[in-house]
Amino acid sequence: MRIPNINQTGVPGAEQLSLGAISSAAQAKMRTSQALTKVVDDYQAKVQKAETDEEYSRLTNSMKRDSDALWQGIRDQDRVDENGVPTHNAMLGEFNKGFKKLQDKYAGLVQFTANKGHFNQAADSMLTTYTSTVNGEVGRRKSDFLRGRHAENMISFETDPDGLAKAQAQIESSLSTGVIDSAYGVNEWDKFQHTHHTNRIMSEFQSEREMERGQAYLDNIAFPETFDEGEQQRIKDQITADLNNDRVLSDRADAKVKQEATALEIATWNTARKGKVMLESGRTMTQEQLGQINETISQLTDPDHQEQMSISLDVYNNIQSLMSMTKDERTAALNQTYGANADYRGFVVQRPTQQAYAAIERAVASDPHQAWVMYGGGEPMEEITKDNLVESLTQAQANQTKVSAWLGEDAPPMSLSQLNNLKKIGVSALDEILTAYGQEDSKAVLTLLYKENAGEMAAVGAIALQTHGEAAYQHYMIGDKIIKENSDYALGNEIGKNNDSARSLFHEATKGLFPQHAQYSKSLQEVANKIYAALAEQNQIKPGELDSDIYKQAVTMAVGNIVEYNDHPLILPTRQWTEDRFNDAIESLTPAQVNDMGGFAEVALAGRDGKPRTVSPDAMLKKLQRGEAQLRQGSEFGQYQVWFDGRRVENGSGEPFILDLSEK
Repeated sequence: MRIPNINQTGVPGAEQLSLGAISSAAQAKMRTSQALTKVVDDYQAKVQKAETDEEYSRLTNSMKRDSDALWQGIRDQDRVDENGVPTHNAMLGEFNKGFKKLQDKYAGLVQFTANKGHFNQAADSMLTTYTSTVNGEVGRRKSDFLRGRHAENMISFETDPDGLAKAQAQIESSLSTGVIDSAYGVNEWDKFQHTHHTNRIMSEFQSEREMERGQAYLDNIAFPETFDEGEQQRIKDQITADLNNDRVLSDRADAKVKQEATALEIATWNTARKGKVMLESGRTMTQEQLGQINETISQLTDPDHQEQMSISLDVYNNIQSLMSMTKDERTAALNQTYGANADYRGFVVQRPTQQAYAAIERAVASDPHQAWVMYGGGEPMEEITKDNLVESLTQAQANQTKVSAWLGEDAPPMSLSQLNNLKKIGVSALDEILTAYGQEDSKAVLTLLYKENAGEMAAVGAIALQTHGEAAYQHYMIGDKIIKENSDYALGNEIGKNNDSARSLFHEATKGLFPQHAQYSKSLQEVANKIYAALAEQNQIKPGELDSDIYKQAVTMAVGNIVEYNDHPLILPTRQWTEDRFNDAIESLTPAQVNDMGGFAEVALAGRDGKPRTVSPDAMLKKLQRGEAQLRQGSEFGQYQVWFDGRRVENGSGEPFILDLSEK
């Protein structure tokens, strides 16, 4: 019989109680397991977030530092090309290009998916900030450049007859473009008017004075309304003093002429004055010319005329004496003989002597060979052509010896006219030049050619003079011939198959080597392009096609072996040196060798504690050998500047120390 509410055990509800207990225990275990799982998941999430945050912070901070360095490098560059044209508009493009590379670099380093979007947002924000900064700097430089041009123009208008109108237009233009503000414009206009009017008045007076109408001009002078009484009086005083001096000289001349002048005297004096001009010009004259002038002087009866011609002869003799001295002797003579002189006649002789000598110095500075023809009595120089090249170079060398003897110092190898003729002949003249002249004189000729805008010719000539430069020179000559025969071999600036160009490859290989010599860098690239033409034909590369590996060989042949030393590019001392040999040469330097090069001066530094400290010469040598100092390319193969702590290291004489490995 089954009794209600009694289970099989005989205890009411026992079965249900047992099942409930089991169910509760299972649920408690499940909750415990879930809690533990949540703790673990939360911990892992926190760890992952920390790693994600660390990656984001590290990459964005690194990119910010690199971006700062990129901007600093762009900002520190000279932003004017060789023609004086500003190039600051390119700053934003250069920065954007460099920033894109940095963004791509660091974006590729992002590992956590959650950071990819955030990193791009940070980069975009960073770019926005830098763009504002770059644009601000470009604007400032534009403003500075325009203000400088404005000032130059205003100065040039001061003596221009139409200067007032031009200056007014300049000021209005500068006001409209914001180069200057209205207050500055008003003040500048007032000053300019005064200067321009003063220049105009004095110019008009001089013209009237030459026509002996100076007093009439003074009596009727019309001053602008802007001139106060003090300014008017100062100008009148200056004009009055000039007129008084003219009257003194004129009265003396008139008195002499009235007493002794005759038709013969006047005619003789006119002839004598032509000789006077010749005597005081400083030009060397023949004995026949001097005899004619002396004959004319002997016919003069006016003592004043005789004195003037005597003074002119003294001037001529002074110049001839000066030009027979060395440069140092001339300087000493000018300081002693032509300094302050209380004697009136000495003063009168002194002035034209100095004027004639100054004219000769200007001519010598411009072209000593031509000056020698004019003032030293040399014969006119023969024009150089392809047909008489050898004979003309021989004559140029003979001229150089004579010009040097005349100057009392070494003269350039040839005249500017001869250099211009060589430029017309071109590179084909190099073999004759390098054969005719010694190495030092050849360098001097090449330097002159470079200054006369024949940079490619000078560069390839320099390669021929370099140790082991023969191969590069011959490749250039072959490439030059190839391009002349087939212009398709000439390289342009088109982008090649590897997304580069000859220009970009050259500048990438030589970046930092020629920062102050853009024109020299351009000349070397032209040399590299022609060497490439020879290599391209040898390697059966199609005309005009750019192979980056072959082009890099051409750059090395043109420039030399380039290595990186302590983050700075250098050219090895000769084309036969290796990087290991270079490093060994640095590491094996001795104090005696350094002293032979001028020795290191002590370098003064600020210590970390703020107290000054010095780096001794021996310590500097060790720092150089350990790679703690930097080397930067000098102007010659195998010569390098030493830099430490951001400054050039000096030698014992206070000049930049030059590490010379050219003979090692």
